[in-house]
Order: sequence, then C-alpha cells, then structure tokens
Amino acid sequence: MRLTIDTETDTYEQAIAAVRSAYGLRPVVPPNWPEAAAVGPDPTRRAWAATTSGTAGAIRCRSV
Repeated sequence: MRLTIDTETDTYEQAIAAVRSAYGLRPVVPPNWPEAAAVGPDPTRRAWAATTSGTAGAIRCRSV
C-alpha cells in the first residue's frame, strides 16, 4: 500500500481519515466535508500522479 498526502492542499482531518481508511479503520469524517465524487475510471489520474510525484511537502506512507 502506498499513501500520499499533500500537506499543501490536504487538511489534517483529511490526512488522518486517509490513514485510518488505509489501515481498515472507519475514518471519522467531519460533518462539513462535501460529498465524495462518483468513483470511476479517471483518465487524468496518471497525469496527476506524474505531476505530483515530486511535490514538496508531501507525506508518503508505505506499508510492507
């Protein structure tokens, strides 16, 4: 598993929720979060990953 959290755009709450979810724990979602977008194939995902792979301030977690 690989989890990337961009500390320049993601909030603390989003980071904690992502880590909890990655470990199979139910994330605590703040009530003011907007609804998540529909899940589906995203053609821009590879382009986004390529442009953000060297983002300064990113936290990378890796479970082995």
